[in-house]
Amino acid sequence: DTVFGVVFSVTALLLFVAWYRYRQYRLFLFACVALALGVALRANLMPLVVVAGLWAVFVFDKRDFPRQNVTRLLFTLASVCAIPLALIAARNYVVAGEFVFMLTSGASNFWLGNHPPDPRADNYFSLQYGPPRGEYMSVALAYIQAEPVAFAQRCLEKLLYIAGWDSSDAGWGGSEGRIKRSIAIPNALAVLAIVFHKALGLKKPEVALMSAWIITVVAPLVVIFPWGYGWRLQSPMIPVTYLFSSILVHYLYTRWRGRHKP
Repeated sequence: DTVFGVVFSVTALLLFVAWYRYRQYRLFLFACVALALGVALRANLMPLVVVAGLWAVFVFDKRDFPRQNVTRLLFTLASVCAIPLALIAARNYVVAGEFVFMLTSGASNFWLGNHPPDPRADNYFSLQYGPPRGEYMSVALAYIQAEPVAFAQRCLEKLLYIAGWDSSDAGWGGSEGRIKRSIAIPNALAVLAIVFHKALGLKKPEVALMSAWIITVVAPLVVIFPWGYGWRLQSPMIPVTYLFSSILVHYLYTRWRGRHKP
């Protein structure tokens, strides 16, 4: 589900950008469908629905979208994203008698990512050492309140892991303190692409959406999930950062080629 969630979320992002560039309602609709499929698979993608809606309101201009209106766009976004969740809730009600429209593993993941140090419970398969099922959230929140520095340190270590620094505490069998060049270099190039987006032909609303997309996808992973998620912490942002970095590399290559033409 992680891989398909990434595929659908990145597809939705690219289609939203295409809608902004080409002003076609069907592109917005296709983006909503892709996002709905991603949300159905990964509950942590649900905030992207809010991000997409706010962005659409921000960039919408009747003069640029003469045959569209913002109310219709928001209704499309909300209704399309609600359809798979409603189907999941209906199925769960038929099978289990409860209206549950998303995965219910969030509380246990939150505890796994935020609990007092315990060598028995430092991997994903250690819920047997945790609190009773209904107390995951309260125990994790109590730990964060009691140890805010340790919580901030864990979040920082996961952020560094996402950026490309593989410490001994992050990732499956993590190597001790080394930079993963395949992650760190594209991330650095992506930052440069964001800073110099005008020279690369990227419009500010496009860069704003892609940047917000990365932050919105990564933030819940950093706050909630345990170190043991490893590559899953990086996977949602890798396609977007590689997209940014490839645009920058293409720009630099064309400039270099233009200067060295005979």
